Amino acid sequence: GAGSGKTAVLTERIAQLVLEGVPLRSMLVVTFTNAAAAEMRKRVQSRLVELGGDGNLSEAARMNAQAGEQSLDSACISTLHAFCGQVLRRHFHAVGLDPAFRTADDFEAGTLRHKAVEQVLDAAYEQGGEDFAALRDGFGGRRGNALSALILRVYDFAMSQVDPWGWL
Repeated sequence: GAGSGKTAVLTERIAQLVLEGVPLRSMLVVTFTNAAAAEMRKRVQSRLVELGGDGNLSEAARMNAQAGEQSLDSACISTLHAFCGQVLRRHFHAVGLDPAFRTADDFEAGTLRHKAVEQVLDAAYEQGGEDFAALRDGFGGRRGNALSALILRVYDFAMSQVDPWGWL
């Protein structure tokens, strides 16, 4: 949870790896938000500068080099989405993807989710059936949003499970 020290622990692990000789540019550090990635970058830089002040001259130079702009810019400290986007842009041809693709923002993603639910419900309305009619009527009829909201909540909960399809 928030404030539990995840960033501090990860920062220290990264610093220890750098002390052991692992270059920052060879690490993959992923977070869930842009703000967390920026904070991680800042903390790693501060910690490496701090460690650079503690060692001998050659160690200090190595730590300061790792903490420098060039090293931090080449380090992969980003959100999971940004990292995946980089991989897909680099290998777009292998997966048949338009290299100009972009990640949907929260509003677009929400719109797409609601459209998908509408399509599923439209197909169910066309197919009919007593069971679906009872479900539909129990959640406000065709115009009710309660059924759509329930479907999205169940989907979100299922996707948070270790084995979502097994849970379903």
